[in-house]
Amino acid sequence: MTTDSKNAAEPILLDQKGEYIILGILLGQTDICSSERRIMADLLNPVHFEVNLVSEDCDVGNRGYEANIYLKDPSTVVFLAK
Repeated sequence: MTTDSKNAAEPILLDQKGEYIILGILLGQTDICSSERRIMADLLNPVHFEVNLVSEDCDVGNRGYEANIYLKDPSTVVFLAK
């Protein structure tokens, strides 16, 4: 098992398939108020896509977008928005 230490808000790279254990502790305290999370990671092939603007409200500033995933079956793709 490989271990790595990160500071709060530092990104964690999940680049291998398998289980990851994330252990959060306060500095100087190893047994008090620790928090553990287990994450199962699977690697997927990236989906090539293009983002298209489909609507825009110039008065309010709202915009609507659509992802063109070309010939990929939409039922095999997970869509996430940030």
